[in-house]
Amino acid sequence: MSKANPGHNSTVPMNGKANGVLEKKHLSDSIPRRKASAQRSRDQLQRPSPMKPNGLIDRLTTYLIDNQIKLSLYILGTIHATYFVLPSTPNSPSIADKLIWLQYKNPSTSGYLKGPADFYHVLYWIVVFTFLRDAAMRYLFMPYAQYGGVKTYKGLVRFAEQAWLMVYYTVFWVLGMYLNHQGPHWMNFREMWTDWPVFETTGLFKVYYLAQLAFWLQQIFVLHIEDRRKDHYQMFAHHIITSILITGSYQFHLTRVGNAILVTMDIVDILLPAAKILRYLGYQKLCDFAFGVFLVTWVVSRHVVYIALLNSVYYHAPSIIHYGCYSVETGERLLEDTWALSAHSLGSHPERTCFTKNLHMGFFYLLSGLQVLTLVWLYMIGKVAYKVVTGTGAEDTRSDDEDDEEEGDEEIEANETAISDAEMIANGGEPSLKRADSGYISGTAGSSALSSLIMNGNGHSGSTHRHITSKLSSGDMH
Repeated sequence: MSKANPGHNSTVPMNGKANGVLEKKHLSDSIPRRKASAQRSRDQLQRPSPMKPNGLIDRLTTYLIDNQIKLSLYILGTIHATYFVLPSTPNSPSIADKLIWLQYKNPSTSGYLKGPADFYHVLYWIVVFTFLRDAAMRYLFMPYAQYGGVKTYKGLVRFAEQAWLMVYYTVFWVLGMYLNHQGPHWMNFREMWTDWPVFETTGLFKVYYLAQLAFWLQQIFVLHIEDRRKDHYQMFAHHIITSILITGSYQFHLTRVGNAILVTMDIVDILLPAAKILRYLGYQKLCDFAFGVFLVTWVVSRHVVYIALLNSVYYHAPSIIHYGCYSVETGERLLEDTWALSAHSLGSHPERTCFTKNLHMGFFYLLSGLQVLTLVWLYMIGKVAYKVVTGTGAEDTRSDDEDDEEEGDEEIEANETAISDAEMIANGGEPSLKRADSGYISGTAGSSALSSLIMNGNGHSGSTHRHITSKLSSGDMH
C-alpha cells in the first residue's frame, strides 16, 4: 500500500522507489550533495566576500561604502561641534550655521527667501540621509526581514533597500500633500503660475524642497553602490534630470509646480516597495493587491495627471506669466530696454529673476524627458505582465545582471530539494518547504502571477522548472 503525498499527484510505492524512478541507493548517493546544500544554506546570511580592490580609488570607494554610518557621524559631529565653537551672527553666519539652519529669513514676515547659501543645507541633508539610510537598513529593516523569514543575505539587503524607500516616500509624500493642500495651487493647476515670482516660502516648505533635492543627489551615490541594474543608465538619467528640475524650479521660484510634480511622482514609489516587501515576507495575496493598486496608480499619476501638468506647463505658464525679468526686491517686471533678456534667458541675477521662452521650453523639455522614461518603464511593466498572465513565462529586462548567474545555482538547489522530498516520502515523511531568494515555494507551481512580477520566483510542477526573474524596480522606479 502506498502513502499519498498531498504536494504531489503521484504516490510513492513501498518498494523503495520514489515515483517509480528514484531508488534508495540513488537517494543515498545524493546525501553528500544535500549536506553541501545544507551547509550553503547555513552560510547564506553571511555577507558575500567582495573582490579585493585593485587600485586606490577602488579601495577608497570600498571604505566609504563600508563605513557610511561612522563617516556620517564624524561629519555631523564635526559640524555641530564647530557650530558651538565658532561665532555666528545673523549678518555673518558661520559655515556650520549655514549647514544646520535655514538661511535668508525675513524678520518682518517670518518667511524665507532663497539664495546661494541654501546649498549648504542641501549638503547637510545629504549626510543625514546617508546616515539614516545605512543605519535603518542595518539595524532596523534587515533584522526585521530576518525575523519575518527572509533567509538569504541578498534578500535581506533587498528588503532593507525597499523598506527605506517606502518609509522615505511615505513621509515626504504626506508632507508634500500637506503643503500642496495649504497652498493656492491645490487642485488648481493655473494657480501654480499666479503671483509669480513667489520669492518667499514657509520654513517647512523650504526644508521639504531642499531635503528633496538632497535625497535625489544622494540617490545618485546610492545608484552606484547598489548592485547594478540593467536599466542603470536610464535611472542615472532620471536622477540627473530630477535634480536639475528641482534646482531650477527652486532658483527660478517655480516651487509650486515643483511641489505638484513631486507629489504626483512620489505616490507610486510608496506602493511598489510595499508590494515587494509583502512578497519578501510571503504575503502573496496582499502582494497581488498592492501590485494591482501600484499598476493603476502608475497609469493615473504618471500618465494622466502628469500629462495634465505638462499641459499646464506648456499652455498656462506663458499665458499667466509674461516673458521677461522681474525685480527680486519688488517683484515688478523690468522694462525690456533695461535688461538684456536674451543674454540671461537661462540664468538668474541676484537682483533680478527671469522667465523667458528659452527657460520655459527648457523646463518643458526636461519634464517631457521624464515622461519618456516613465513610458519606457510602463512598456516594460506591460510586457512582463502580459507574458506572465498569458502563462508564457517572463523575464523582466530590468532585473539585476547577476540574476542570470544565480539561476543555475537555484536549479541545482531545486533538484536537491526534490531528491530530499522524495527520500522523506519514501520513509513516510512530509516534503519540505524550501526558501528561494526570500520567497517560499512548495512542490507545486502555485506562485501567483502578479507577485512573480515583483520578486524572483521559482515554481516546480512535476519535471517542469519555470524561473521568472522580475524586479520591476529594485532601486526606485520614477
